[in-house]
Amino acid sequence: MVEVTLEVLSQRQETHDKMTVDEESFSFPDIPRLDRSTLTPGAVRGLLKDYHRLVQPKYDILDVGILSYDGMHLRKLPETRRFQILMACAISATQKSYKEPIWKPFANTCREWANDFIAPIISSADADSMKAILLLVVYEMADPTRGVIWELLDVARRTCLQLGWNRTASSFNETTINGEPVSYDPMRTRLMHVTTNGIKSANLVN
Repeated sequence: MVEVTLEVLSQRQETHDKMTVDEESFSFPDIPRLDRSTLTPGAVRGLLKDYHRLVQPKYDILDVGILSYDGMHLRKLPETRRFQILMACAISATQKSYKEPIWKPFANTCREWANDFIAPIISSADADSMKAILLLVVYEMADPTRGVIWELLDVARRTCLQLGWNRTASSFNETTINGEPVSYDPMRTRLMHVTTNGIKSANLVN
C-alpha cells in the first residue's frame, strides 16, 4: 500500500531532492475573518469535540491529548501543538459552515493563524511534519478553492521518502536516506494510511 501511494504521487509531480515549502501557495486572499481573540476557549473546545467526532475516525492524524485540549491559553502553547489545534478547529469550522455560514470566518481565522507556523514545521521533515501536511490536506478537501491539494500530497510523498517511510521495515537492517535505522512504528503506519485515504479522496475531489 505504501509503494502504491508513493507511485501515484510520483506520477503527479517530479521528485525534488530538497524539501521546499512554497509559502505563496499557503497565503490567503482577502477573505472574511475574525479577530483572533474571538476564538474563545469554549469555541475551541466545541470545534475540537466536533473534529474528534466527525473527522478523526476517518483521518486518524492527531493524538487524543490534542483533541481533549481545554482551549485555555492558546497563545502560550508550543507552536507545533498550537498549529495542530488551529488546523483541527479550521477543518471543523469549515465543515460546520456548509450548513451554518456563520462558521466560515472562524475557519478562515484558524487557518490563517495556523499559516504563521507552517514553514518551520514542514521543513523539519519529521513525524510532526507529516501530521501538519496531512492536516493541510484534509483542510483542502473540506475547502478545495485554492487547488493546492496535489502540491501538498507531493510534499507528503517527499517527506515519507526522507523519513524512510516508503520501506516495508521487514528487515531491521534497512535504513532511511539519512542512514537512520527503519523499524516498525504504529504512528508511521497510521499516518501512511491517512495519506492513502487522502489520495483517494483527492481523486474524488478532482
